[in-house]
Parts: sequence; structure tokens; C-alpha cells
Amino acid sequence: MKPIKIVMLLMAALFVGACAIQPVPEKTGLGYQLFSQAEKMVQAKSYEKALANFREYLERFPDAPLADAALMKMGSIHTILGDFEQVRRIYQRLLDEYPDSHFISDAWFEILVTYYKQGEYGNVIEQSPHFLKQKPSRINI
Repeated sequence: MKPIKIVMLLMAALFVGACAIQPVPEKTGLGYQLFSQAEKMVQAKSYEKALANFREYLERFPDAPLADAALMKMGSIHTILGDFEQVRRIYQRLLDEYPDSHFISDAWFEILVTYYKQGEYGNVIEQSPHFLKQKPSRINI
């Protein structure tokens, strides 16, 4: 076989391999069950139970694919409960522990919303550059 054909075949194989579908998080196992159970508790407005399940999920599976989503869900629950200090702590945790998360811009936005709802407009102005640096998220949790 001519060298040019070999190079072309290798390039084609590399291209096809690079386009391989990424694995989807496994939808079985204890981690998925905990997360799923927590989501059901949110839908049932049983927020304390949902928070307990999300906390357990994060304690047991801190590196799982849905860990950052669990923090976003917890922040949303605390927003519903009106505990804005806790909301900020949770979103700050997401920013610190999962800096490559797709939820970074959402976390910054929600932090700004808590300051706004509390009438802390100076903090909104002070913190807004962090949000403006982020790429918009297209993720819905």
C-alpha cells in the first residue's frame, strides 16, 4: 500500500475515533437512586428529605457526574426556603469544588439574585463582574 493511502486511512480512523459518543452517566446503582429519590422529594415539596438525600449523595459520590447538579438542586431548595446565606454557601462550594462545571454561570447568577432579593445592591454590583466573565449556560436542571 502506498504511504499516502496509509496516512489517509490512519487520519480517517483518528477522526472516527474522535467522534465517538461520550458515555452517559450510569442510570443504575446507589448514586443514581439517591439522586433520583432526592428529585422525587423536591417534586413532593419534601425539601428537608430532598436536602438529606442530596447531602448523602455528595458525601458518598463527590466525583460523580451529577455532583454539581446536586449542589444546584440544593441551592434551589434553599432559595425556595428563603435561606439566602445558605444558598450562597452552596453555590460558592460549587464554584470552588467544580470549577469546570457547566453550572458555573448559573451559580454566579443565583448568588447575584440572593443579594438582589435581600436589597444588597452594592454586593450585586461588586460581584457581577464574576458572572459577566462566564459563558452562558445552556443546561437546565
